[in-house]
Amino acid sequence: ILFFFQLMALGAFFVGFIILRFANRKQQIKWCMLALSLHVLLLAGIIGYGYVVSEELANHLSEEAISLSTSYLSLGTVAIIVSGALVTLARSYIIKDEKLVRSVDRIR
Repeated sequence: ILFFFQLMALGAFFVGFIILRFANRKQQIKWCMLALSLHVLLLAGIIGYGYVVSEELANHLSEEAISLSTSYLSLGTVAIIVSGALVTLARSYIIKDEKLVRSVDRIR
């Protein structure tokens, strides 16, 4: 579990770093891709961990305990999906902004 929290903290750091690198759009695009790949890795890890935990609990506990133990995964999973979607959206707008700046530079 600690590993997932460390990955989430690293993802938050990447997103903060992307925001602060507003002057260099090419680096922003690279950092967005790195943050997005971290989101995918984190999502796969959380889903895999949830599957393993639910299988273990199915062997030892009742159905009520399983639903209680895996209910925390839904909020975390949704937050990571939303964050990944927002990083993807940010990357697309950074690319559009870079194209706009290049076209204005050509006009000058």
